[in-house]
Amino acid sequence: MLKDLLFTVVVPGTVAVYLPLVIAEDATTVSGVTLVVAVVLLAVGGSVYISCVWDFAAFGRGTPVPIDAPKRLVIRHLYRYTRNPM
Repeated sequence: MLKDLLFTVVVPGTVAVYLPLVIAEDATTVSGVTLVVAVVLLAVGGSVYISCVWDFAAFGRGTPVPIDAPKRLVIRHLYRYTRNPM
């Protein structure tokens, strides 16, 4: 699980948190409906990601990192419907 946590902080953390903060550094503050929509989308995406990482770690015994691929094929939950739900 430590490898999954490290991967989550480095890769999605960079793409979902750090880069948007750098891009929006000079932007004005967002409020109202835009903020609510953004938070809802971030929550939905985060929950999908956490579910997928959990399936990789608990069922597949691996991580999303290609150098530490799961030992078992993960074909449950979201992976039942699509090859790469993340």
